[in-house]
Amino acid sequence: MQGYGMKRLGAGPESTHYWEPRYFVLTQGLLEWYVDHQMQSRKGNIKIKAGTVCMTYDREKFDEGRRRFVWGVAKNAKSSPTLIDSYNTSSQTAWVKALEKQNCSNIGHVTPIKKNSESIKEGWLGKKEVIWGTRYVLLLPQLLMYFKWKRDKQPLAVVPFFKNTEVRQGKQETQFLLIDPSRKTKYLFRCYDKYACKGWMDAIKGCVDKIK
Repeated sequence: MQGYGMKRLGAGPESTHYWEPRYFVLTQGLLEWYVDHQMQSRKGNIKIKAGTVCMTYDREKFDEGRRRFVWGVAKNAKSSPTLIDSYNTSSQTAWVKALEKQNCSNIGHVTPIKKNSESIKEGWLGKKEVIWGTRYVLLLPQLLMYFKWKRDKQPLAVVPFFKNTEVRQGKQETQFLLIDPSRKTKYLFRCYDKYACKGWMDAIKGCVDKIK
C-alpha cells in the first residue's frame, strides 16, 4: 500500500511539533516514508515485525482537534509511535488493516487524558466572541467552563446551570447557543459537525434536567 499523509515531526513539548506531507510505502515487513511520490528522498522507516503495534487516535488528542484521522505505528507498545494523519476515515482504516495483515498488533483507539476526572464531556470547540476562537470546553454536572488551552489552570469563564438554563440550536447545524438566564448572557459554540453538536447539546440538556 502507498499514499500521502501528514507526518508529525519534532520533539519535546507539544508546541514544538508540526506536520508535513510525506509519501508512505508499505511493503512486506517495512513501512517507509519519502518527501514525495517520486520516492527519491527517503526520510525514514520502521520495520514491521513481531511486537510492532499500530493504533488510532481520538480527534481531540492533537492540535486542538484539527487533526482528524490520526493513526500510529510503533516498534512495540512502550516505544514512541510514528504518527500520521490521513485525509479521510477510509484511508485511515485501510492503512491500519494493511498493517494488521503484516502481523502488526492493533492496540486500539487512544483517547486523550481528561482534564477533570469528574467531567461528563470534554473537547475543543469554537467559541464566538468578537471573532471565532478555539476553546477547551469542560462539562461538569452543574456547570460548563472553558479554557484557552487545555493545560491552563484558570478558566476563561464558568457558566453555572439553573432550572431555566437553555441550550438551543444555532443558525447553523454545527452551532449551539447556551443561555445563562441569571446574567442574560448567551454563549455561542461551534462543533466539528452536526453529530458532535447534537452530542454536546444532549449532554448539557441532561445536566440541566437533573438540577432541582
